Amino acid sequence: MKLAITASAAAAVIGAAAAAHEMDGISHHHMPGGAGVYTFAQGTAAPGGAVQGERYTATVWIDPDGCEHWIMDDGLEGYMSPHLDREGRPVCRRGGACGSFATAQLLQGSGLTQAGAARLQAFLAANPSRGYVVTGHSASGRSDGARMDLSLRQANAVAAALSSAGARIAGVRGQGGRAPGTRGEPGDRVEIVCLR
Repeated sequence: MKLAITASAAAAVIGAAAAAHEMDGISHHHMPGGAGVYTFAQGTAAPGGAVQGERYTATVWIDPDGCEHWIMDDGLEGYMSPHLDREGRPVCRRGGACGSFATAQLLQGSGLTQAGAARLQAFLAANPSRGYVVTGHSASGRSDGARMDLSLRQANAVAAALSSAGARIAGVRGQGGRAPGTRGEPGDRVEIVCLR
C-alpha cells in the first residue's frame, strides 16, 4: 500500500517522530549548509526491529533565490512544498543585503533618476555577484495596499536598471511597510541582496 503525503506534512511527521525517538526506521543525516535528510520506512516491524516496506527520503532543496523547499521522492513521484514560517512567509537563507539605498537616492516617484543610475552602476562594479534579489520598502503614510504597490514598482525600476547593465535578477519583491528597517535605516528604501 502506498502512502500519499505532502512534503511539509512528511517533514513535520518525520521531525516529530525523530525528535521523540518513537518510530523505528528513521535516520537523520546532516548535509552541508544545514540541510538535513530524513529517511523513514513505511511498513510493519519485523522481529529484531527492522522495518519492512517502502523507504521514503525527505530533504530540503535550496532554490536559486536561497529559499527552502521540502522535497520527497518515492522513486515514482516527487513532492515539493515551500518551507514557510509561522506567518506564511518563505524561509530563505539570503544573509544580509549587500546594498541598501534610500529611495530618494535612486528614484523620483517610481522612476529611476540619472544620479540613481550612476549609483547603481557603481554598486554593480563594487559588488559582482551571480545574481541579485531586489526588494522595495515603503513606509510612507499611505494604505497598506498602496505601500505594497509603490514598493514593488520601485523595486522593478531598480531591477530593470540592474538588468540592463548586465546583472542577473533572481527576484523582485515589494514589502511595503511590512519589514521596517533597523535603527538609522530609512523606511523608504530599496535593498539589494547579492547571491553568492
